[in-house]
Amino acid sequence: MANRFDESKYHLLEAYIESGATGGLEEDEIEYLQILTLMNSMRRKYGKEKTVKFFQNHPYSISAYRSKQMYDESINLFYANEKVEKKALRALKADQLEKAAELVLATATCAADMEVYGKLVKDSALMRQLDKADPPTIPEALYKKPYKIYSLNPKVLGLESADRNKLAARIDSTDTTERYKKRLKQEAGVEDVDFTEQIDELTQENN
Repeated sequence: MANRFDESKYHLLEAYIESGATGGLEEDEIEYLQILTLMNSMRRKYGKEKTVKFFQNHPYSISAYRSKQMYDESINLFYANEKVEKKALRALKADQLEKAAELVLATATCAADMEVYGKLVKDSALMRQLDKADPPTIPEALYKKPYKIYSLNPKVLGLESADRNKLAARIDSTDTTERYKKRLKQEAGVEDVDFTEQIDELTQENN
């Protein structure tokens, strides 16, 4: 017999939470979220086995298979900062270690107890991978389109101006089209530049 919880709504709830919960949820979706929330709370107190078993009974009557699935969904929903199940499980285990450490610290009576406390704290840090360096931050500027500056003045590059007459004669002696010779003379500063024409040509070359 079909059960109203046979169809998972985990990904819908995940998208809803990640979007900032700007839209409304349907009644069945709210109920699904409430169950995952309750599972997450019960897991802390009763553990996985009793929590999974509880939801197989009335009034939920969820199958053993789906109850285990929803239990895993509750962990991912409340512990994952990204869509990676291992990260969610690491966060869960680290949280358990930290709670155990707090309990040991609160009831410690000797040096041995403090050694256990220190080990739990260390294990929690390792579980959260605090011993590893953070991935390098990529500068935002690398994602932006670079600016290009074109200049016909050789002094901008720290070069001396050449003899224009010699340049013009050298260009005229080349075996190329008159249009290309004109462009070379403009770029060499022998003739005045037609900036509109230059921009059009550069645009065509870059497209």
